[in-house]
Amino acid sequence: MLHSTWLVDSIRTIHEEIRDAVVAACEDSSAADLSRVVEDSDGDGDTIYAVDRISEEILVELIERNIAPGRPSS
Repeated sequence: MLHSTWLVDSIRTIHEEIRDAVVAACEDSSAADLSRVVEDSDGDGDTIYAVDRISEEILVELIERNIAPGRPSS
């Protein structure tokens, strides 16, 4: 149970940091800038907007910092 509590707390921390980054970008950038398509996968339904890149750029770093060091060894 302790491990699941730690994992949920880590995910919440990641969520809060991503939320803060997205909110800051929304305050600092125009809606047109954030809604700009930065990648379109040729009709397969996976369109990436500038606002998506904000969280994508920090997600891996946050997982490596907050979750990877505490993962149980196999």
